[in-house]
Amino acid sequence: MRKLKVWRGLNCVITVQPSISSADILSLAVPKLKLIEPELPDEEYCLVYCNGRLADTVPPNNEAFTLEGYKTFIGKAFQKLTLYVCPVED
Repeated sequence: MRKLKVWRGLNCVITVQPSISSADILSLAVPKLKLIEPELPDEEYCLVYCNGRLADTVPPNNEAFTLEGYKTFIGKAFQKLTLYVCPVED
């Protein structure tokens, strides 16, 4: 396993519905990131939390990920939520 590489200054905001899943967020974020940074490798990506954990469930109950569920767990406003796109290989 490789260490995660940080692309500093590379971020994008996407507007979505609260009920969106992590797979749907990823399908919107990756194409937009590739437009912003054309040098982004053509790899398979996944969505992760700030600690590097896969964002497929929402702690502590491990229910299926929804943005609304994550917002409730974190206790922040939607515009303050941050998720990371990471190559699956990492």
